[in-house]
Amino acid sequence: MSHVNPVRLADYAAGDSSHRDEIARHVDGCADCRRILTRVGGARAALREIAEAPEPALSQISSARLEAALRWSGTQATAPSGFTAWLSEWRARIAIGFATTAAAAAGVGLYLHSRHATPSQLAELKAPVHALAVNTPPVAARRSGLVTLIAGEATVRHAGGTTERVTPALALAAGDTITTPATPDVTRVGFQWSDGSGALVGAGSEITLARLDARAQELGLSRGSVAVRVGPRQPGESLRVVTPDHVITVHGTWFVVGADARGTTVDVLEGVIEVSTPDGKETTRVVAPMHGFFAGNTPGHEAGGVSQQVHAITAHDATALRASSEMGLLPWKDDSGIGGLLGATGVVDIRSEPPASGVAVDGVSFGASPLLVRRPLGRHLIELSRVGFSTVSRWTEVGPEPGELRATLPASRPVIAPTAADSDVLRTHSRQAAKCYEHALKLDPDLGGGKVELSIAIAETGRVSDVRIVKDYFSNDALEECLRSEVKRWSFPRARNTSIDYTFAMHPR
Repeated sequence: MSHVNPVRLADYAAGDSSHRDEIARHVDGCADCRRILTRVGGARAALREIAEAPEPALSQISSARLEAALRWSGTQATAPSGFTAWLSEWRARIAIGFATTAAAAAGVGLYLHSRHATPSQLAELKAPVHALAVNTPPVAARRSGLVTLIAGEATVRHAGGTTERVTPALALAAGDTITTPATPDVTRVGFQWSDGSGALVGAGSEITLARLDARAQELGLSRGSVAVRVGPRQPGESLRVVTPDHVITVHGTWFVVGADARGTTVDVLEGVIEVSTPDGKETTRVVAPMHGFFAGNTPGHEAGGVSQQVHAITAHDATALRASSEMGLLPWKDDSGIGGLLGATGVVDIRSEPPASGVAVDGVSFGASPLLVRRPLGRHLIELSRVGFSTVSRWTEVGPEPGELRATLPASRPVIAPTAADSDVLRTHSRQAAKCYEHALKLDPDLGGGKVELSIAIAETGRVSDVRIVKDYFSNDALEECLRSEVKRWSFPRARNTSIDYTFAMHPR
């Protein structure tokens, strides 16, 4: 059965319809129209009460609600059909009526020139609200970031143009740019801006804190790498990382982004991210645990959100990525901000001779020393390790004043030249090393040839106990992690407690 046109039904409710008998007979036999007519009557009564009530004073909240009602009434959606279309049109008319009456009662002076508001009329309605509202919504609350970890030296250029060295007490604001020198495994800077949310800037990087609002953050990565963790978010809160060729939108909690002349790389450890072209025309979702490479606008490449080089991250690689991207996030109360965090934490300067390749605080790895790290006040267990040296463990008290830990790592294994038997093992397993190179070459066809120098620690059982990358001429993380994983499976024929140095030379076939 057809229903009464919403315009005619509204006229009938107002008492000025020319087809009252016909509409009355239809309403008697149509439960849907009868229910809607009852609601129209209630709405008209409510609007009369509003119009006759004393003029209210617009509060900040009521002003925002009025504007929201006008925006909602102007939303253009896909037109439904049948009774749903009829009901949607009626709802839109009632919403416009409510918004218009409320505006008139508040003295805003809005006026609809016809029963059917056009998009241009709705646009005209929006402008006066901004211009004449008594109280405008507040500007988005700004956040500040606090440095939580420093290894090596880095600089920050503030929005005003001044430049200074990054220190543990440095507060970061929107517009600041952090620059780190290209010293792999040595230089990195960690910072935090809310509970569970922060970033770790890698060596050879330049990153700008383009936006640090309470509900929207944006990091601009010009080059290098950054690991990002995102804590609990409110509805509508957003975080983006923008590289020269792509926009990474966060839907998850932990990921690593790299940017260079070839394009953008992403490693998603938790959750989901979206990689898009700057114009938003191409988008790819990357779900943890996955790695992806997206070509940039360099000769021979075309920037795009779609990548054919997306593959799963192994458990071993994911563990290594987590360890290398730890940023030392701390409990953070939004109501106390940086001041509260400074009062509840302290900084410890960790150094050793020789420098430790691994520093762990309370079981969490923070990379190599020397290292400045901010931790909660109290006692913490700090461990320093290096291939060929015994691990040193020290309980350290972290207080309000900056503290330090100095240690000497005792040698545990002499470094010897590979014996003939060792060389046989290395030659036997050279194919596994070649597979690591071939895999890295597939991910990066421009990798070229080069060498990787390893320090291999051999336990008394003959098994490999640890592997350290002494020098990687490729500077390729995927190749390094694959080699570490393969070499740790090897066994040498003679039991001893020594380390050997070995260089793998790799070239395309």
